[in-house]
Amino acid sequence: MPSAFPSPNFGPDGPGVGMAAIVTDEAMNPPARSLYITGAGNLTATGWDGTAFTIAVPANFILPVSVRSVNSGTTATGVFAIY
Repeated sequence: MPSAFPSPNFGPDGPGVGMAAIVTDEAMNPPARSLYITGAGNLTATGWDGTAFTIAVPANFILPVSVRSVNSGTTATGVFAIY
């Protein structure tokens, strides 16, 4: 069966190409393209630009923000980086 996406764009505006479980306070290199969170709670992270933020997230949520690290103080569970 031919691919539904004959010319995929894996650049900055293309789809993610992989996922990895997040270890809190560990820097991601390269930064994650976005995050997938399976369990609701607060997410404390450092964005691509170095700005720290905290946001309440529901379960099964995709946060479309590039992130350098997920920081301690995070109560959300099952956090995955999308690269």
